[in-house]
Amino acid sequence: PGMGDPDLLAAIAAKMERLSGQSWSPDELVITSGGSGALFASIAAWVNPGDTVLIPEPTFSQYADITRFLGAEPIFVTQREDFHLDLDALRAAAEQHKPKMIVICSPNNPTGVIYSRAELEGLAKVAAEYDMLVLADEAYDHLIHDGHEFVSSIDIPELADRLLYANTFSKTYAMTGWRLGWVAAKGDKINYIGRVARMTGGGVNWALQRAGIAA
Repeated sequence: PGMGDPDLLAAIAAKMERLSGQSWSPDELVITSGGSGALFASIAAWVNPGDTVLIPEPTFSQYADITRFLGAEPIFVTQREDFHLDLDALRAAAEQHKPKMIVICSPNNPTGVIYSRAELEGLAKVAAEYDMLVLADEAYDHLIHDGHEFVSSIDIPELADRLLYANTFSKTYAMTGWRLGWVAAKGDKINYIGRVARMTGGGVNWALQRAGIAA
């Protein structure tokens, strides 16, 4: 099946429900060729030439690379001195550039900062105000130092209708190089992402998907 091994999709959906307390269906997921495939499919499914994408920086370089590859323009927004989101700056950039999407990374690569619930709720308000999709890359969600609380984007109800959630097996399960990732999204959004993932990746190695179930 082009969206992924049904057993792996079910296992991931169950894990996301355990972590968030929110309901997730295997039909709201697609397996991708690594975390990079998840990012590419999520952006390419929605961003067209001439569009703009907000990218709080510093952050992972691939978001801007993919955006430029698609003929769109990355709009970099400097974060606060403590590397947390500057919501006022994001709102001003959204007002000026009318972006299709904003891409966040939490825990952040390279800073390690974890965005708080209040930040994510504030981001949800900005995204709703300017009708932006929110791509959340949470590859490092299990690598949290003691004494710090991680809040996932899937824990924020106000984000649900516009959230594209990307993750990978590479970090949590030490499967770097196995090229196994996934995207989750509510409604019909996942179908468009899945179409891009299938057409660009040709489907994900079935044996590795079975290994993902074991992980």
